[in-house]
Amino acid sequence: MQSIWYGRSENIFIPDEAAILLELTEQALHYADAIGCPNLVFGCPKNRSLPPTKTIEDAYSFFNALAGIAEEHRARIAIEPNPAIYQTNFLNTTTDAYRFLSSLPSYIAAAFSINLDLGTILANDEPLDSLIPIIPFVSHVHISEPHLAPIQARDIHYQLKELLEDQDYQGYISLEMASADRRILNKCLEYVAEVFS
Repeated sequence: MQSIWYGRSENIFIPDEAAILLELTEQALHYADAIGCPNLVFGCPKNRSLPPTKTIEDAYSFFNALAGIAEEHRARIAIEPNPAIYQTNFLNTTTDAYRFLSSLPSYIAAAFSINLDLGTILANDEPLDSLIPIIPFVSHVHISEPHLAPIQARDIHYQLKELLEDQDYQGYISLEMASADRRILNKCLEYVAEVFS
């Protein structure tokens, strides 16, 4: 599940607003638990922009509370890095997300994983070999393009497939893109299925 805060303007670094986002997340987790979905994506770039007066450490209390809710509903929250092109300045790269996850106390970090987003990797020009230590923490993979454009055929898709196989990744690989007509969608689905079969 993703886009659980779609259309919301609250920010995790502002305590009163963070409380609203936690309540919304608990509702989403309750629904996810009911339908047997154990993985929710924490993307939401605008809701997590770091204000000038705050530091990354100010996010710990929010993630501590979020971990408790996730554990209660038998789910993990997959932190998705979002590049600066999406108007955020917090967890912009895959390595940023990994370092943040690694900085959390183990009892909190157990509730989180990483959502590997190829659109982010492309936007940031991240080398694939930088992902090798990160793959064990990945719970979901998005094949996407920057700005969720239709998928283009790229060598990096085959390289990513090889990397995931080498690291024994066992999770889902899904297509993420903005709405398109059925012909384009089917073409992209067929391509991704062929590459990652």
